[in-house]
Amino acid sequence: MRVLLPHLAGVDIDSVDATAGGVRIRASPLSTSASCPTCGVSSKRVHSRYERMLADTAIAGRSSYVVVQVRRFLCSNTGCDRRTFVEQIDGLTKAYTRTTPLLREILEKIALALAGRAGSRLASTLGVSVGRSTLLRLVRALPDPPAGVVTVLGIDDFALRRRHRYGTVLVDMDTHRPVDVLADRKAGTVTKWLTEHPGTQVICRDRAGAYAEAARTGAPEAIEVADRWHLWHNLAEAVEKTVAAHHHCLEKEPELEPEPSIERTASEQLRTAAEQVHATRQESSILAARTKQRFEAVTTLKNEGMGIRMIVRQLGLASSVRDYLRPLRAIGAAPARRQIPKVRRITSWMLRHPDNLTDDEQIGLKQVLAGCPHLEATAGHVKSFAEMLTERLGKLLNSWMSAVSADDLPHLHRFVRGLDTDHAAVRNGLTLPYSSGAVEGHVNRIKMLKRQMYGRAGFDLLRKRILLSR
Repeated sequence: MRVLLPHLAGVDIDSVDATAGGVRIRASPLSTSASCPTCGVSSKRVHSRYERMLADTAIAGRSSYVVVQVRRFLCSNTGCDRRTFVEQIDGLTKAYTRTTPLLREILEKIALALAGRAGSRLASTLGVSVGRSTLLRLVRALPDPPAGVVTVLGIDDFALRRRHRYGTVLVDMDTHRPVDVLADRKAGTVTKWLTEHPGTQVICRDRAGAYAEAARTGAPEAIEVADRWHLWHNLAEAVEKTVAAHHHCLEKEPELEPEPSIERTASEQLRTAAEQVHATRQESSILAARTKQRFEAVTTLKNEGMGIRMIVRQLGLASSVRDYLRPLRAIGAAPARRQIPKVRRITSWMLRHPDNLTDDEQIGLKQVLAGCPHLEATAGHVKSFAEMLTERLGKLLNSWMSAVSADDLPHLHRFVRGLDTDHAAVRNGLTLPYSSGAVEGHVNRIKMLKRQMYGRAGFDLLRKRILLSR
């Protein structure tokens, strides 16, 4: 009986039985001979036969197994070191395996996508019983993809254990696929990789000193390109520090020129009225004696059965709280204090494109810049750098750095000094079309892979999933 399944094309199906454990397919090879794996000589001399059971893909949601009666042949080449060998059926059997190649390929894809526990649960739902450790072993057994010659290389680090251990991911920027993962981010490790893989012409990197040193040592003829996102991020940090340093300038109330024809403000009226009431109470109160006399008079009248309101009328008493608050009610509440935007909000306004700001945000930014000339100068430098970055005007870098250095902005000066130490790469980053966007995407994907694997995310297993998963 023949079955139209590609991986069963080399066998003849003898029977198909449905049992409680799943579907069992019995088959026998169609060929009458087999080739020795050592010398390649074909042989028809059968030494012995035995049954071999292989797990196969599920059928109608049920586990299936292929039971093949394989043969052991005698090698007909007298000069061969191997005396006997077991035949292998193309597409169905491989040495020392208990699954068909089709099922193994499916399990490998599941393990790469979901790792151990989640992959085991999905396989069980599909009718294949497999443990999480088996799936991880399948991933570890996969060969690394060939690196080849990488013309444009992207380099970035990622955390293996945050603030303790870091690794390095290398990405082919032409295909956007990772070509290797290194166990640390040291300059010597990256230099060794670049030396062993010559042919790199462009290296996209962040502004870390270790990667800059590795690029100069391992690929001295390659063009180094500083990533634009990292340049903007470094500028944003300097701008935020500048805003924080000058935030106190915005806390000063604007000075108004006195005009004799203008009445006093509500706050001044409130303060004057309160002071007058307080002074009146201080002058008219002889607290110790008068309070005692009033208490005795009130007590006497109360003992005679007189009510509180009658006592108040007779003694001429009144509420001091009411008298204190009466002038305040006439004046009204004090004006609300001017709200000053937070440092990060001001920084966000300065770093965003004006078209992306609302009308209120634009008004707030204008008020902030009008209150501090240092922040106004900073905003101008930010705008110039943004135009240089988006329009690839790297030729203006030197003039921009000179303009910043001429202003009294210490935090931006430090940013400029950092650009000067990596001047060639920064200028290339502001001129050439290359960037590390694909590398940053892979760093985010690595974080997702680590969360999937939890405590089983050893470096060797994580490296395989980074290189082979899509």
